[in-house]
Amino acid sequence: MKTGKLIRVAGLGVILWGAGVVAMNTRGYASCVPETGFSGFLHKAFFAPAATCKVNSNGTCQTPGAICTLTAALSPSGNRNGTCATQANKCVCVATPQ
Repeated sequence: MKTGKLIRVAGLGVILWGAGVVAMNTRGYASCVPETGFSGFLHKAFFAPAATCKVNSNGTCQTPGAICTLTAALSPSGNRNGTCATQANKCVCVATPQ
């Protein structure tokens, strides 16, 4: 493979990864259930925000409506407040509008 093609492929990969990071960090909610396997790898690779809701053993929220924090891996000062809610049988922290 020629060096020029390799640089273009690597550049496109970096651009797509950056778009994924922006998309994951601006969606306004985060899962409170720890991800494992390939899904966990993707969450780490895209610096997905983490949430602080307390979760039952079945993955639902212990206290729906409780205040939670969306922690931003890329910008620690960019943390947002939200509320715990169960969506699709999974506990998530949904950001409150600013």
